[in-house]
Parts: sequence; C-alpha cells; structure tokens
Amino acid sequence: MKKIFIISFILSITTVPAALQAQEKTARPQQAGPHTPRLILTGAAMGDSVVLRWAPVDATDWKVANEQGYILERTTLSADNKIEVNFEKLTTEAVKPWSKETMLANISKSNGGDKYTAIAAQALYGASFQPATQDKQEPLDEFKALMKQHNEDMMRYSFALFSADINVKAATALGLRYVDKNVVRNKKYIYRLYAVPRPGLLKTDTALFIISPKDVAAINRVVFVKATSHNKEIFLDWPKNEIENNFTGFFIERSDDNGKTYVQLNKDPFTNINGTPEQLKHTVIAFADTVPVLYKNYSYRVRGINMFAQYSPYSLPVVIMAKDDNAPPPPGLNRTVKLSNTGYRINWTQPGNATDIKGYNVSRSTRLDSNYAVLNKNLLPVSARQFVDSAARAGQSYYYRVTVVDTAGNSSTSLPDYVFTYDTIPPAPPIGLAGNVDTNGVVTLRWNLGQEDDLKGYRIYKANAADHEFTPISKELIQDTVFTDTIVLKTLTREIFYKAIAVDNNLNNSGYSQAVKLIKPDVVPPVPAVFTNYNATDTSIQLYWNASTSSDLNKQYLFRKTAGSDWVQVAALDKNQSAYTDTSMQKQTLYSYQLVSEDSSGLKSDPSFPVNAKTYFRAKENGDGEINATLQQDSITVVKVQWTVKRNAQPANIILYRSVNGGVAAMYENIPATQTMYVDKRVSAGNTYAYSFKCVYAGNNQGILSQEASVAIPK
Repeated sequence: MKKIFIISFILSITTVPAALQAQEKTARPQQAGPHTPRLILTGAAMGDSVVLRWAPVDATDWKVANEQGYILERTTLSADNKIEVNFEKLTTEAVKPWSKETMLANISKSNGGDKYTAIAAQALYGASFQPATQDKQEPLDEFKALMKQHNEDMMRYSFALFSADINVKAATALGLRYVDKNVVRNKKYIYRLYAVPRPGLLKTDTALFIISPKDVAAINRVVFVKATSHNKEIFLDWPKNEIENNFTGFFIERSDDNGKTYVQLNKDPFTNINGTPEQLKHTVIAFADTVPVLYKNYSYRVRGINMFAQYSPYSLPVVIMAKDDNAPPPPGLNRTVKLSNTGYRINWTQPGNATDIKGYNVSRSTRLDSNYAVLNKNLLPVSARQFVDSAARAGQSYYYRVTVVDTAGNSSTSLPDYVFTYDTIPPAPPIGLAGNVDTNGVVTLRWNLGQEDDLKGYRIYKANAADHEFTPISKELIQDTVFTDTIVLKTLTREIFYKAIAVDNNLNNSGYSQAVKLIKPDVVPPVPAVFTNYNATDTSIQLYWNASTSSDLNKQYLFRKTAGSDWVQVAALDKNQSAYTDTSMQKQTLYSYQLVSEDSSGLKSDPSFPVNAKTYFRAKENGDGEINATLQQDSITVVKVQWTVKRNAQPANIILYRSVNGGVAAMYENIPATQTMYVDKRVSAGNTYAYSFKCVYAGNNQGILSQEASVAIPK
C-alpha cells in the first residue's frame, strides 16, 4: 500500500499544492488596497491554544522565506474590537525550516524513518528533483537552463507543501506551522505574518488572521460515501464539494463481520486531489479495494484528516456485497427449423467452458430490437440445446433469441434469428367506428383497436352518400385509433359517410367497417320562398307562395309594411303553409309583403322578393247585380254563366269567381264590362260549381261580391 500511495501521489501532484488550495478557502488576509495575496495565513482554535499554518503562493517566495524566515506577531482585541496592545513577536527569532542536520536527526529517530519529514528534507536540501537518465545530456542553453531550474523549484515547492498538509512534523520542519499556547480562551487575537525580506529586495507580503481560542470548529464527518462492486473489486467514492473541513487526506476502514470490528486499509492518508481550486470544488475522491471472498457483505467507513492534524468522525458505514458480474459467453443460434404453421424449433450451441451456467431462456418478438417475451415458464436446464415454440401464430414473422444465465444471475443473449412466413390472412374489419363534425368542418373519427398481433395500421375512406363509392383519404397508414379530416360545410348535403379498413404487417387489407354517418353542422341558410299570387278586398289581402325548397325548413315568418314605415312581422307560419289571408286592413291602401324562411338549425334565409297588394273600394249596395248558371243545352260538360248588372252601376270590368264542391271562392276570370255571359268548359263530371261576380270600377275600386249561382255536373 505504501509504494502504491507514493507513486499515486507523484503522478497526481500539480503546480498548485493542496495546502495552498485549502488555505485559500479559510485565510482572511487584511491588506490595504486590492491585490492578489502572496502569503496565506490560516488557523484553528483548540480551546487552550491556536494552531497556525501558512504558505507562500509561489516557489520563488518560498525559497526566499526559507533563507530569511518568517516573523509571527500577535495583538489582542478588546470586546469592542479595538486593539489593546501593539503587535508583539511570538518568537525571539524568525521561524525557519529545520536545518539539514536537524531533519536527518529527527528522521533517524523515528521507527523505520519518517516518510513525510524525509520528503520535506528532500524538497529543501536534496541534490536534485530531476528524473535520472542514462543517456548523455546535451548542454542546455540559457533559456532551457532557466526553465529547468523553474520546473525543479516548482517540484520542490509542491512536494514540500504536500508533506506539510499531510504531516504535522513535516509542517513544523518546513517552518510552516506554529502552536500558540499562551492564550486566554475568551480573548480574540490578530496574528500577523510576513517573511523577512532579503537585503536589497522589496518588502514581502503580510498576512493577517483573526481568531478566538474558544471558537473551536466542529469537524464534520465525511458524507455521501457510495460503494459499487465489480467482481472482487470494491470502489468507494465521496464528493469533495460536500466536505467543509479542508481534509488533506483520508483513512479507509473495512469490516467483514457486519461492522463489529474494522481494519484500516491505508497506513498513510489517502488522497487523489488534483487540479485548480475551481476544479477541486467538484472533485470526487475515489478509492479501490480488493476483497478476498465473493458473496459476502463488507462494511466500509471513512474519516478525514486536515492540515491541523485533526481527525473527523467516521462516516456512516456503507455496506456492499462483492458479486460475480462476469456473464458467460452468449449462445450461438443455429438456423431455426419450421415444424408447422404454428411450430418452430430453436437450436443453439454454448461456446466457452463456463462452469457456473444455471440455465437458458428462449424469447420471441415480432420486432428486432424490443418487446421480447420469454417462452419457457421455467429456466431450461444446463444441458438444453433446443426449444420448440408451438404457440406461434400462422402467417406471423418472428425474431428468436436465447439467453444464458449463470448462478450469479449474470446473463448474456445471442443475436436474434429471424423466421418469415408469408401471411395471407387479413385482419378483421375495424369495429366501433364513430365520430363527430365541429362547426369548423373538422371531423374526428375513433374506433376500437384490433386484436391482431401483426396490425400495421388503418386506412380511412369517405363518401357523400351511403350508396356512393368510398374513396381513401389517408395517404399513409394510420398507426392510431383516432383520425381527423376537414370537410366543407357550405354544401347542399348535410350528411357525410366514413368507413375504415385494417392492414397487417404483410399488407393484407381487411374488409370495410360499418359505415358511420355524420351530420354536418348547418351553416347554409334556407332558400327564400317565392310569392305566386294574391287576392285583395277592401279589408283583406290573400297571399299565395311557394315555400322554401330547403329540406330542413322549419318555420316561415311573414312581414308587412306600408309606404314610409318599417317591416313588421305579421305571422309565424308552419313550414307546410303556402297561403295566408291578412285581414282588418285599411281600404285603398298599398301594402308590401315578404317572407323569411328558417331551418331546423335556426338559420334564416334572405327575405323573399316582395309582393305589393292594395285593398280596393267596396260599393255600398248589396251586390251589383244577379247571376245564374246552367248547363248548355247541347252539352252536359259546359256551363253557361249569365249575369245582369244594375242600371246605375257603370263597371270598368267584371271579375268572375268560382268555387268547387263548396270550397272557397277564388277569382276565376277577368271579363270586360260589356260582356254578360261566360262559357266555362273547364268542368268535370260529378262536381258542383258555384259562381259569383263583382264589378270593378274606375280607380280599381271593387264592388260587393254577388250571390252565388250553382250548377252540378252529372256523372
């Protein structure tokens, strides 16, 4: 362990020593004006003493200070943080590294030699830090010689500060440590440190540090220790950035009796810290151990040591079992043999000479890289070299692979073997097709997922009527059970029809699903109605029209207006109504009418083209004459109608009215006033016809309708 540790240290050492990195975190230099400190001072309160540690920040300052030494002074602060006395020296002479003789004497006195004091002595007084070589060295030019000297100085400086961080004796020997025992527990002290300047050179930097002996900082335990295993190797790691005690090394202990007793694994403090201060914030400390036995629980705990030779409490134990994780070599698949439409025999060989095989699993999938399902209920025996799959589906293609499992649960899997059988069996038609259409014309269709294992997707078809040919509307196969389509809503048809088919991996198409009929939201208003005729009296106007031809017509609204007024609704009418009599009106007044049609969705048509009608003047007499009707003598299907007008009546023309079988009398013919007879040939046998007339005077004023004259046409 010692040899490994020293080699690890030499490989990991950098130009930024660990001690300097640690001191930069805790030192509080009090310098006048902003500048980069060249001398770092820090300390730790021990209650009855104060331990001080320091270091220059580069090799040049370190070499000068080694020659001249350091002056360490102290003053006391009052309760209100005022200096009670001037700075006084703590030592009569400058603090310097031990002499070479003192170093050697202390090393020889220790049992087996003091490694870190020896490193410090070599860094201070060794002949050379350059690696030895058997090749003849060429003379160096001045620049290369300077670079060589600089590199050697940095190596000495780095090794010296590292040994000071690890070992109290080495730190004292290097003149980088002092213990102030002449302290009062509740006092607060300011320590001042500077290197004695070499004569003729500028004065060196000064470092300050404030501390009270009573402010003893707790040393936290090492946290977040994790363990992983690989066969007999156990790997421990814990984060450097979780440690707030500036540990310079660690001791790792292991227990193989469930934590009852522990054995320390490293004699020397372990560290693998390197890099810049910023990088060190994220450093993970890693340690590897080799255990003697597999499948046994081992407990590990870690504690740290800082630059003041203080030990942390032990970390919480982490328990791990070393397991065999070397999987046996994967089986080699031979060609799978087809036994029937639903049966295959999988054959394999087992290479290598593994002795810890427990058995085999055979798995199957319809995809190359996923969804493999184990076919055997129990692990196949070690001697097994084939397996029959009798639960395959006819026409389905499969991938097979074999997995070998050892007694530790490690496994390895063969490459897959592909089995292809042409499939001519189509999937079942989709069921549950349903959908809806929103007001923007977006159709959303849904259906149930098919039960087939080899479903590849679906296609959607559309038609405007159930008896039309359905055409595909999805370019690609739909690998879902939801589909959206967009249709035009402003059409004369209110219905849209859809069907779906299923497609399997071999592109076999199912039959059509049941068609689903969807009703489009109504956004097209109905067609306006058209007026066809009207009849006017002195107090009423009878209107006739053809209703809107829209199939979803629901209501009709009649509007009326006179000159200079607004339209007013007169009546709300049934969708089947095509005539209306407007009564209680003023005589000799012109009225305008229009119809608005409404469909079942509440959409209204544009107003119809208006019709204008005027009420006429009514004569005061009770009729303007007499009328009779008879069958013409020479025919039983011709009616001769005759009338006489009163002498004082001077009509402009005559309006003849006729009703059939007691129905409403309607205007039949407009006849000149000079005519007193009308021959009606448009009669049918078996009907009874009633005739009446009225006179129309100048100004379109109309007289009173006469009494009726009836005639029956024989059958």
